[in-house]
Amino acid sequence: MQSNTSQPKQDGWKGAKPWPEIAASLVVIGVGILGYVIWYRLSMTSVLLANVVTLIELASIGILAVRFQGWLHIVWWIWWRNRLYTGCTRANGVPIAESPPRLRRATRVSSGCWELDVQLRNGVTQADLERISDSLKSSFKATRVTIHRGDRGDRAVIEVQKKSFFRNSRSTGLQKRLRETASREIRSIPIGIDESGREVSVPLRAGGVVVGGLPGSGKSNFVHLLVAHFARLDGAKIYLVDPKRVDLTGWQHRATRFGVSQDDAISILDEVIGAMTERYQELEQLGKRGSGSDMAPMLVVFEEVTALIAGPRAKAIEERLRQVMALGRAAGIMVVLVAQRPGVDTLAGSLRDLAETRIAFRTSTSDMSDTILGRGSATSGFDASKITADMRGVGYLSTGEREPTYMRCHLVDDTTLQELQRSSLPPEMGEED
Repeated sequence: MQSNTSQPKQDGWKGAKPWPEIAASLVVIGVGILGYVIWYRLSMTSVLLANVVTLIELASIGILAVRFQGWLHIVWWIWWRNRLYTGCTRANGVPIAESPPRLRRATRVSSGCWELDVQLRNGVTQADLERISDSLKSSFKATRVTIHRGDRGDRAVIEVQKKSFFRNSRSTGLQKRLRETASREIRSIPIGIDESGREVSVPLRAGGVVVGGLPGSGKSNFVHLLVAHFARLDGAKIYLVDPKRVDLTGWQHRATRFGVSQDDAISILDEVIGAMTERYQELEQLGKRGSGSDMAPMLVVFEEVTALIAGPRAKAIEERLRQVMALGRAAGIMVVLVAQRPGVDTLAGSLRDLAETRIAFRTSTSDMSDTILGRGSATSGFDASKITADMRGVGYLSTGEREPTYMRCHLVDDTTLQELQRSSLPPEMGEED
C-alpha cells in the first residue's frame, strides 16, 4: 500500500559551495611546497633570496589558516543543515512540510550554545517548529531547544544549547566584574548567567525588588552580590535591616545605616523618605523627570521582611515601604525585600505589585512560586518548586518586560565573601590596616 505522505524535497538544501574554498586552499598548499623547494635551493647560494621566500612562506601559512577556518565553517554549516533536516523530517515519522526550513546561518553564541537562523517556507510556521522541538532536540543532541521569532515574518531563530552552564557551582570572573563596577559608569548589575551562558543583570535603578525562596536556595547570596556592587560605587548609600542579625552583619562597616528591629526599620525608612523628598525637589528645580548619573544610587535591603511586617508596628513599616517603592525608582533608590516563604498572608500584595523585578529561587509549592513571579507563572512553565535542593542560586528572574529568565546567580563562597567585605572598607579604615 502506497503512503499518501509525500517525502520532503531536498532541492532546497543547497548548502554553501565548498569547491572554490578547497581549490584555493590547494593552490596555497602548492605554492607553499614550491616555495619550500625554492627556499631550500636558494639557501645554498643567496641568503637574501632565501629570506624573501621565507616571508612568502609565512604569508602562505597565514592564508592557509584562514582557508582552514573557512573549511571548519563549511563543515559546521553542513552538520547543522543535516541535523535540522533530520529533526524536521523525523518528527513522529511525518515531515512538517514538503521542504523543511532552509538554514541561512549558524552562529556560535557562547561555549555550548548556537543560534540557527532559518527561513520558513511552504507553509511552515514558528508554531510548527515549536511542535517538533523534542525531535530537533534529539537530532541536535542538545539539552534544550528554544524557538524564537526572526527579524522577518518568514524567519525564525532556533537556539540550541549543547550543555548546561549550571553544573559548575563556582563563578569565575566575579572579581573582574566588581572592578568594572567601580571603574566605569554602569546601568545594570551582573548577577549571574542564563542557561545559554549569557550574562544576566538587574537594572541599577530597578526600584522595587522582591526575592523569595526557601532557606539555602540562594537569597542571601544574591543580596551579597548587590551589596558588593553598590559598595564599590562612588557615593552610594546602603541601608540594611537584618532582624536575624546573621546574614548582613558582615556589611555593617559599609552600611550607611544598619538596623535589626522594627524601630530601626522605621527610622531608616524615614531617613530614606527624607532623602527621596530632597532629590525630587532637586529634580524639580533642574526640570528633570528622573535621577541621572550625577545622583548617587541608594540601596535599601530588608532581610526577612515578613518578620518585620508581622509585629506591632507592621502597619507603619508597610506604609513607608509602599511610599519608597512607589516613588523611589525615579530618585535612584532600589528597595530589596527578601522573604523565605512569601505568601498572600505574609507579604502584602500591594508591596509585591510595586516590585517590577522579582526573583524566585527554590520554593516548596507552585503557589509560592506564583506569589513571587505572578499568578499563572507556574502553569506557563516558570515553576520554582521544580528546582531541586542541589541547585543553589538557580531561580527565575522576572523584570516585567518579558517572560521570566531561568538563571543562576554567581555563587560566593565564605572565603570570597570575606574578601569582598574586607575590600569594601571605608578609606580611613583601609589606611589603618
